[in-house]
Amino acid sequence: MLLEVKYEDVIIGINPQYCGADENCHVPDEIKERYGCAACRPKLKTKKEFKVERYSKKPVVVEAVQYNGSNGLDIENWLDRKVLESPVLETTDYNPSGKYLQVKTLEGTMTAIVGDYIIKGVKGEFYPCKPDVFEMSYQKESGSSKEMVEVKNPLFTQKYTVVYAEKDYKYNAPHLYHVISEQSGEILGAVHFQEGPIRETRVNGVMNEDLLLMVLERLNCFQNSEFKCRENALAITKIEEAVMWLRKRTMGREEKGIEGTHKVG
Repeated sequence: MLLEVKYEDVIIGINPQYCGADENCHVPDEIKERYGCAACRPKLKTKKEFKVERYSKKPVVVEAVQYNGSNGLDIENWLDRKVLESPVLETTDYNPSGKYLQVKTLEGTMTAIVGDYIIKGVKGEFYPCKPDVFEMSYQKESGSSKEMVEVKNPLFTQKYTVVYAEKDYKYNAPHLYHVISEQSGEILGAVHFQEGPIRETRVNGVMNEDLLLMVLERLNCFQNSEFKCRENALAITKIEEAVMWLRKRTMGREEKGIEGTHKVG
C-alpha cells in the first residue's frame, strides 16, 4: 500500500520511500516530471530548451564617501540623516577605532566602520561597501570631485533632466557639464568642453561647434523621417546660422594670428 505523496518530500528528496533512483521509486511519473526530486532528477530530461546567456553590467555612476572616523557628521548631513554616527564603543580587532555608522538601507539598518564607503545609488538609496569590494567595482570619474551647480534657464523644461555645470572654472566659462535624470538622480551624460587655448593646453575637450553639429545631425535625421516638422526646420536653420557665426569668429582670429591663444582679438 502506497502512502500519500507529499510535494515537499518529492522536491527536496528527503523521504526514501518516495524517492529512489531505481525501479522501486514510488513517485508517480507525472509528479516527477513536474517537480523532480533529489534522486530522480538526474534521470529526468527537461522538455524546454535551457540556455545560459552571458551579460555585462551596465556602467553606473554613483556618489560615494569613505568614512574616516572624523567625517561622520558631514556624511549625516550629505545623506539627510539617513546615516547616523553612533557613540564610540569598545574597540575590537574587527573595528579598532570603535566608531561606526548606522546606515538605513532598503534591506534594513546596516553598519559601516572606519574605512568603509557609503554609497548613494542611482535611485537615491544608500548602502555601505567594504573598501576592497568598492575598489574592485568602482573607479573615480574624471572631474567627479568638482562642485557642480544647477544651470538655471527659463527655456529648460526640467521635466526629465536637469543640467549642472562646474562651479569653479578657469578661462571665463564652465567646461564640465552633467545631465542628471530628474527621476533617479543618475548622471545620464557628461560633456567636457575644451579647457584653455589649444596652443597652450592642446585639445582636451569638445568645441562649441561640435555640440551644435551633433544636435544638427539629429534634427536632420528627424526631418528625413515621418517626424519632420516646421519647428525642426526652423531650429536647423538657426543652428546652421550659429555655427556659421562661430566659424566666422574663428576665421577672424586666424587672420590676426591669435587663434588657439588666450589673447583678446
